[in-house]
Amino acid sequence: MSDSPNYVWQPGRDPAGRSVRVRILGAVLISVAVTFLVTALVTTLVLVTVLPGTGLLPTPTPGATASLDVPDTEENRAAMEKLKEIREIVRDTYVEEKTDADLLDLMGEGLVGALQDPYSYYLTAEQYEQMEEAMDGSYSGIGATVTVTREGWIEIIEVTEGGPAEAAGLRSGDRFLEVDGVDVSGFRDTLELAALVRGPEGTEVDLVMLRPATGQRLALTVERKTITNSDIRHLMLREGIGYIQVKQFSGNISTEFRKALDDLLALGARQLVIDLRDNPGGSAGEVIAMLDDLLPDRVIATLRGRQDGEDMEDTWRSGKSMRVPEDMRYAILVNGYSASASELFSGCLRDHGKALLVGEQTFGKGSGTVTLQLSDGSAVVITTFRYFLPNGVGLEGEGLTPDVEVSLPEELEYYAVSQIPTDQDTQLQAALALLDEFPEGE
Repeated sequence: MSDSPNYVWQPGRDPAGRSVRVRILGAVLISVAVTFLVTALVTTLVLVTVLPGTGLLPTPTPGATASLDVPDTEENRAAMEKLKEIREIVRDTYVEEKTDADLLDLMGEGLVGALQDPYSYYLTAEQYEQMEEAMDGSYSGIGATVTVTREGWIEIIEVTEGGPAEAAGLRSGDRFLEVDGVDVSGFRDTLELAALVRGPEGTEVDLVMLRPATGQRLALTVERKTITNSDIRHLMLREGIGYIQVKQFSGNISTEFRKALDDLLALGARQLVIDLRDNPGGSAGEVIAMLDDLLPDRVIATLRGRQDGEDMEDTWRSGKSMRVPEDMRYAILVNGYSASASELFSGCLRDHGKALLVGEQTFGKGSGTVTLQLSDGSAVVITTFRYFLPNGVGLEGEGLTPDVEVSLPEELEYYAVSQIPTDQDTQLQAALALLDEFPEGE
């Protein structure tokens, strides 16, 4: 990853008071942040831990109202009085007893939730710990990647090949209704679901699922197992054309991508199919490191957000270590679950004339988040910026329209990408045909 100032996001001070620039590009998540592996990979986050004394947490200000570091104005005093009244009403009349500490915790959680941003949310210390554990690489669970749909369902987008979920017959598109007798159909937090589904290896979990494709309710028991996930696979499709599937932009995926790229180049690949179907996103640092290998010095994205209470704008660029021939071109496979980092990767290469997109309209998430740990071990995931492609277009709520729109056969629509036979994969076959006629880039 480059040491260019373009990769520096948030200023601060270390405990000794020295001025520092905290490089959190690797800590920026451009993902559908509620996506996780039920194996315990709660979300593809690279975390930045912010501790008191670093200059990244508020410092008490003289005259602050109620020690919340807000100016002591008439407007703020009125708002604080209202908050106090609400706290007293809940404490004294709510059907279940809540301590003042409980209520203050709920206020913190509610503050983030009231932003009405689906990618900003509060994590308990336990949930944060689950996320940290998830970065270790192997997990005990059922082996299914899930997301919260726009309609509010928690839905499987991929099952791990050879995992318990696959063995039990679960597939993409299946939705969780019950876990061990608990109704989860109203859950909007995948972390809550993960706490129920995951567990020690060898134990069992009872699931009730809905399969929208057929309207079936499925009741099944799945034995949890330890699963080690690989987020990348590659092969030669035919002479001159290689294939790389990236399941998500997880930590250190750029190193695996570089190995796959070198292998395919050594085998004579002159063009690539890059498969980002069902890829919910991940680390911004990994995306940029991968684009460094595929592009000369080019703008990757322009960022607009807030920093230190002020508006900010920055630019990400490539150009560290281009490893491929200048004339190499790409057909990138996408679908409705290709989100955020996948959209940035795809849109950037297309804007620079290097790639064409094949498949279906992408998800439409054009923002980035960071995770900031609090002093008690809990954390806040917060949206800090929106990004715009080299041509200036933002993706939030819009997504990318493929150059060639093609769907999978209906009978294969809910299969994991790795389970689709190559000769029946209409999207892959369209990508191969497109590479045969790819126009010369700039």
